[in-house]
Amino acid sequence: MKYPKVSFLIPTYNEEDNLEDCLKSIFKQDYPKDKLEVFVIDNESTDHTLEIAKRYPVKILINKKKKDAQVSTRMAYGKSSGEFYSTIGADQRLADKFWLKRMVAPLINDPEITASYSSMKIKGDESPLTKFLTLDWYSPKRFSCQLTPMYQFFTTSVTDTYIEKKKGYFICKFEEGKIPPLGFGILRKSTIDKTLHLQGDKLMELDILVHLVRMGYQKFAYVPIGTYHYLFPDLKTVYRKRFRNISRNYVGQDFKRSYTWFNLKSPRDLFKIFFWIIYATLIIPELIRGIYKSIRYKTWVGMYQPLVSFTETYVVILGFAYFYLMKFLNGKKYKPV
Repeated sequence: MKYPKVSFLIPTYNEEDNLEDCLKSIFKQDYPKDKLEVFVIDNESTDHTLEIAKRYPVKILINKKKKDAQVSTRMAYGKSSGEFYSTIGADQRLADKFWLKRMVAPLINDPEITASYSSMKIKGDESPLTKFLTLDWYSPKRFSCQLTPMYQFFTTSVTDTYIEKKKGYFICKFEEGKIPPLGFGILRKSTIDKTLHLQGDKLMELDILVHLVRMGYQKFAYVPIGTYHYLFPDLKTVYRKRFRNISRNYVGQDFKRSYTWFNLKSPRDLFKIFFWIIYATLIIPELIRGIYKSIRYKTWVGMYQPLVSFTETYVVILGFAYFYLMKFLNGKKYKPV
């Protein structure tokens, strides 16, 4: 088979503990090495991240513009030469040496498929919190995109979009309002080019899906092969990132976000929001779910369920409230950080 060139885009900031394992997993792929292009886009790290990157045949870019992963990936995207590309976090690992071959197969077989996506899976050495967020890998559908309970409540699963089963993958049809929150996969660059003018100076993985669907690109693939993602070491990190993402990616944009978790103008979504707040506040329903998960999957980490649901709900509420309060107090001069 004539394999296409694939560009990997890795944004980094102080990733000395993660980057080497990520790069090893890429270069260990059973894939022609001359068909791999890897960018490390660094946000001026103060640790040994760049020293590690220089040990590998990668292209290094320095993002001095803004400490933002989406800005970094947009920089590398513009310089990439692959027919396909993938944005991967430094804290991710390709779990199988055949991962890339299996992921590009749907795109080679069917030119109408715009992107192929995979699942996150459990290796066993993750933090308990990361393991909890990946528990759905143990379910019969064998799929997890590491969503917290609150975000799971508001979104569609990729398994609900299947329209056809093929050898080694599923064909999915995405529709506006029913787009799974998939951020990691292999995407066809020539098609993604058509969405760039809608994304400011960033490359927003979820917004891309909305733009594609609106343009008539609805055919995607899900490949049931896993990726390890060491997402969150602890709850403090979850809430710090949630608070920051609200400011950077939702209320602090120079352009309107296209992928939203809910529509505040929709009575149905408003009802869901109020229902979720009451549900998470009661704690008992989520405690029962946590006990069920712990028993079903034979792991105590299911007991994170009520704690994550309750605290994250109020962190998100606080994040939006803080932004609008600061905007009210400071007028138009207030800029999110």
